[in-house]
Amino acid sequence: MTAINVFRMPDRVVMLTDAAFYDREFVVHSFADKAVPIEGMDAVVAVRGLAQLAFDFAARAAQRYIGFDDLAERAEADLMEWEEANAADIEADGFHQFEIVIAGWSQKERSGKILRFQTRTSEGDPASFDALAMYNLPFLDEEADAELARVRSRPAKDFNQTTFDAFSHGVQIMECQRRMLCETPWGAEGHLVGGHVLLTEIRPGKVTQSVIHRWDDLIGEKIQPAPLKAAAPMSRAERRRIERMAA
Repeated sequence: MTAINVFRMPDRVVMLTDAAFYDREFVVHSFADKAVPIEGMDAVVAVRGLAQLAFDFAARAAQRYIGFDDLAERAEADLMEWEEANAADIEADGFHQFEIVIAGWSQKERSGKILRFQTRTSEGDPASFDALAMYNLPFLDEEADAELARVRSRPAKDFNQTTFDAFSHGVQIMECQRRMLCETPWGAEGHLVGGHVLLTEIRPGKVTQSVIHRWDDLIGEKIQPAPLKAAAPMSRAERRRIERMAA
């Protein structure tokens, strides 16, 4: 599982992802960035279910599509065909469903775009391909909504696509998702969000990435979220440094 939070803003698309990779018992074995830039276009991809798929998709997309607009027009048919051919392998994975989230800048529409592809579910729901304005994964349920209300970071309630701030709202959302407990079909349980928060910003002609928050997770151990409290604020000097990198 990957934390993927994407917001389409007037001048860019923002994606926040975590960095923890773990085994089937949720023991961390490595850390790496999960938002993968697609060479030759203003776009990145992240995946829920099998993080390696993001790297594979990015490599193939760079060769198959002529820019992000071409990807946006043709990817649905390609992904539906891929899902049909690999349905048995996806089912055998154990998580039963993958989500591929692509964020990019459309030169044709002169705006950001978020595309999400979901494979068929174990309940029999068909595969789907959608264009979104905002997306949060893991899903923010009523309990998460109440928790985020305390720190004024509820999507579409405490901020909108114009007022979203990755350093405050975004980190709080990731902290909330970090505390969520996952239970697998094979009986394991654990927390999924760890390592660090990677901020990816996609603008016309430019994709930038920077780490804006870190957790003290350790390889060989399970993720252990801190008790519910507001995330420690970043100093103004550190925030200015990161904003200059992304400018």
